[in-house]
Amino acid sequence: MGDVSSNSAVPGQMSCSMASTLIRRVRANGGEEAVAELIAESGIALSAGYLENLDNWMSYEDAGALMEAAVRLTGDEDVVRRIGEDTVRQHAGTAVATLLRSLGSPQAIFEQLTLAATKFSTVIDLAPVELEPGRVVVRAKAKGGFARHRLHCQYTQGMLSSPPVLFGLPPARVVESQCEALGADQCLYTVTWDAEQAAEAADPHQLVTALESQLAAMTSRLESVYATARDLIALDDVDAALTRITERAASAVRAPKYLLAVHAGRGDEIHVHHRGFHGADTEAAARELLAEALDSDPSRIVVEIASGIRHYGRLMAESPDGAFFPHERDLFDVYARYAAAVLDTATALDEARLRQRQAQALLELAQAVATAPTSDDVAQRLALAVPAVVDCDRAIVFLWEEDQEALTCHALTGMPGAAREFAQELRITPRDTPLVDLVRAGRSEPLFFGRDPADPYVRGVFAQTGSRALVVVPIVANERFYGIMNVSVTDRPERLQRTPALLDTLAGVVAQAATALDNARLIETMSHQASHDNLTGLLGHRAFHESLAADLEGEPFALAMVDIDDFKLINDEFGHPLGDEALRLVADALARNVRECDRVFRVGGEEFAVLLPGLTGEHAKNAAERLRAAVAAVPFRMPLRVSIGVASWPGAGTGRDALIAQADAALYDAKRSGKDRIALAA
Repeated sequence: MGDVSSNSAVPGQMSCSMASTLIRRVRANGGEEAVAELIAESGIALSAGYLENLDNWMSYEDAGALMEAAVRLTGDEDVVRRIGEDTVRQHAGTAVATLLRSLGSPQAIFEQLTLAATKFSTVIDLAPVELEPGRVVVRAKAKGGFARHRLHCQYTQGMLSSPPVLFGLPPARVVESQCEALGADQCLYTVTWDAEQAAEAADPHQLVTALESQLAAMTSRLESVYATARDLIALDDVDAALTRITERAASAVRAPKYLLAVHAGRGDEIHVHHRGFHGADTEAAARELLAEALDSDPSRIVVEIASGIRHYGRLMAESPDGAFFPHERDLFDVYARYAAAVLDTATALDEARLRQRQAQALLELAQAVATAPTSDDVAQRLALAVPAVVDCDRAIVFLWEEDQEALTCHALTGMPGAAREFAQELRITPRDTPLVDLVRAGRSEPLFFGRDPADPYVRGVFAQTGSRALVVVPIVANERFYGIMNVSVTDRPERLQRTPALLDTLAGVVAQAATALDNARLIETMSHQASHDNLTGLLGHRAFHESLAADLEGEPFALAMVDIDDFKLINDEFGHPLGDEALRLVADALARNVRECDRVFRVGGEEFAVLLPGLTGEHAKNAAERLRAAVAAVPFRMPLRVSIGVASWPGAGTGRDALIAQADAALYDAKRSGKDRIALAA
């Protein structure tokens, strides 16, 4: 082949038009075995399928090796010239042939030869140096770093004979007077054709025929565009659609390299599809294509892929020396518009499916939390349901504890081992991080944190739990702050990037949680009111009977019935408001002087009950004495005194009513014995 630089081994230098024509000729004469033998003889690493695809490109070196193999196998020294003659004719229906025919005449094709030649090779310059009706002198020269091969010269001769054939005329006659492969500075070809016949093509009848042919070609091209639209719209997979767009663009606009880069689907992920970027960093090229300002580089067509509602990215074709006809740029723009339409459709379908899944998950969440009777139940169900609605790895629910002035963990999911133990023990106060006051101040917008958050406390949580992204979502209902929901990921942090879709989803989740917590708090309040005395805050009459019934199923215990001595005198002397104050003081004294396991009840007007688990007899009497003394020590307008009757279970009585009767009887004994004292049931 002669000496060539390493540049000759780079793909994208020769169109596969020559290879496709050669493969067809060899297959017609010898079948698939002959094709396999040809490729093996050439030593190139390209398949027959690749070589037959007119949209593909190969290296200048591989093209030369294939031509040499064809000559050796066929024994025909002119086979490459004949391949050149057949190339345009055998591919008359292709986009390139249609493009050339649309120029109107053989002479017009030769006028545009420099540009037209780049559709077949990007490393050989072809230019007309003399042009007149029926005759043109063409100069061919290899670009820097390449050397003309004699067989390439023959292929060029065959190709130069073809333009008249596109218009129904006989092939042109081609004579090479200088050959670069034989030592000349350039190749010179004199091409002649029948000018009279060409002129006849301009008479009205022939012109109509030619126009009809061009119209048919344009109709075919338009049908290809429509077919592209039909194919693409039928696809609901974004990547499949993008692959098809790149393939169609490569068929419609002839160039060695194509690059499509778009933002599609959720998040900020770049989808890249390309042809001809062999061994190149396509991801870097895609980012550069999306980031750079559009320029007027003649070697590239770059069009925006954008619809009326969204900008997706860009589509680029690249060919050296600006090898594009004006209408190719228009056609490329058409495919970019189709790409945008398809992406609109695919994105809408993807978002619709996502919304359907999220809506179903939100419905299930709503049903789950709606039946949750307590705040803890709501938190548990929320933490379990969130990963089905939000693309996250973990969910934690913290509720605000008014008495502790802190956020405490009430439920979590997706967090194993030490990280789980750490999260469960978290108690977040305003002293730990200013974020607590921020979310408590009525903020409804989520807070987003990346891998290296500025807040030291949040940064420490990241280190302990291995999180890479975190969203803190305040839970607020009816202007009341209930807590926060944290969602986090341990990989692919882009899943929690701030997007309108994620914000909408989080808002839907929190709305369900806030309403459920509001309802749960209301139920808890009503339940508390039903079981507690409004005046003293102690458990009430109903709770007393329920607790007593439950205790009768367990270990021994004592029941102390407590009654304020001479309470009627307090009301008569000082009035009912001060009587209520006396009740609260007695209740407080009783509650502060019992064990954690003991329970104090207000069961009547001035009557209280105390359940003392594990205590009976004298031990219970001693506990009752502490209660009596505690009340007696309370300062008031007049001395506060109580009488207490104590009964133990198991004892003489076998049931709840019998036990209460025994304690009441002991209480009356204490009253009759002078008040302000303890009496044990007999």
